[in-house]
Amino acid sequence: MHALALALVVAADLDPGPTPMADSVVAFSRLGSGEELRIHFRSSGCFHNDVYDLVFQSGPRPTVTVAGVRYGFIRSMARDRAPRSVGTLALSDSEVAGLDALLRLYRDRPRGDCTTTEIVDVAYVRDGAVLASETFIDGSCAIDRAEGITSLQRLIWRAEYGPGPGR
Repeated sequence: MHALALALVVAADLDPGPTPMADSVVAFSRLGSGEELRIHFRSSGCFHNDVYDLVFQSGPRPTVTVAGVRYGFIRSMARDRAPRSVGTLALSDSEVAGLDALLRLYRDRPRGDCTTTEIVDVAYVRDGAVLASETFIDGSCAIDRAEGITSLQRLIWRAEYGPGPGR
């Protein structure tokens, strides 16, 4: 009996899918007053190793505030730094809908053999207390090819470099 319980615990630890803390994280479009989604976004590939924190808040015009934590063109040269404020963006209704679609895509556990892997930790926060969290691992590169998706990376680029093609 103990061996079976241990096997189940080990198997659960190997599952790279979503890991809800309580209920699933609320959708971006359903954030209310005093609520926010905090995302710790890590993206690494052949020539980059970036880490950003994003905070999404609702309101008459939903926003995302982006802070950079680690940057590096080559993984071995990337260094942790004090978080650097990148900027705050107002989000359109279509971008918020695209963020909801992004969560659905992550929950479908896209698979792939992309050289870039993104690890996305999402926390649903109300009045400073974390109510739920999920972690997603995506190595598919499917987000850039999917219709109707708002990419976290594109929001980061827009905050970092301003509006432009693909941002």
